[in-house]
Amino acid sequence: MLDCKIQNVPLFHPLIRENRAFCVGDILIIFYTPLICMNVQASKLMVTGITKMGSLKNITLAAALVCSAGLAQAAVVSFDENFGGALTEGTEITTFDFGAGLTGSLTVTGGTAEARVLDSESGNGLGVTNDPDLASPFSDADRVLADRGFGNVLIVQSDDAGVSIPNDERSGGSITFTFDTAIILDSIFLLDGEEGISLTYGLTTLSGLGGADNTFDFVTANSGPILSFTVEFGGSGAIGEFKASVVPLPAGLPLLIGGLGAFAWMKRRKQA
Repeated sequence: MLDCKIQNVPLFHPLIRENRAFCVGDILIIFYTPLICMNVQASKLMVTGITKMGSLKNITLAAALVCSAGLAQAAVVSFDENFGGALTEGTEITTFDFGAGLTGSLTVTGGTAEARVLDSESGNGLGVTNDPDLASPFSDADRVLADRGFGNVLIVQSDDAGVSIPNDERSGGSITFTFDTAIILDSIFLLDGEEGISLTYGLTTLSGLGGADNTFDFVTANSGPILSFTVEFGGSGAIGEFKASVVPLPAGLPLLIGGLGAFAWMKRRKQA
């Protein structure tokens, strides 16, 4: 493989960060979503500083072939199950397998540095009686969507409540989801958050999110490929659910790489 370098192209920063571009012969191979691929081809890749590369025609062809794979179907993560088993109130989540290929681990700051499940709909549950501002039903802070419940929600465990009673940390904290493979974050429901909530993914940070007690803020992300995202709470708050999908590699990737390698070898032999 040759040494490829992509410079001064903000559109492509996830490619560099997540190693989603490399070379076979004199052809640039790009793994990306169909939407970005259309932008890539329309702008003739907008690539500068590629060393030892061939024509843009070959590069565009490679991009078109690799980008033919679509995204996996998005899944809603509602903190009801983990590793195929039911989640109960008070359970700490450190690693996760939410299904649909969404696997990874959590990193937590604030409180006891633990992410725990709180049942917002339990009739006699600790979540309702101990933390009424996170009791279902919730209303839309933007007054657009209908009232709804969330069941289990995810909180930063308070350090003054003890681990047996789930209660969100009033001094704030953060929960970072790190995934084993690249995902697309479609949307997320953030609960409460009078002191403000921020959402960070890739190089994007959305701040000033959240609402009053017993409200939700529906946030559309449409992130592009990322390996992690962080929800930071300025005070009390929770994650109601999020919707995401894994970015799959093309099923025919091994054949494609082999074919491109053979193409590059034949071209070099012809030039020799």
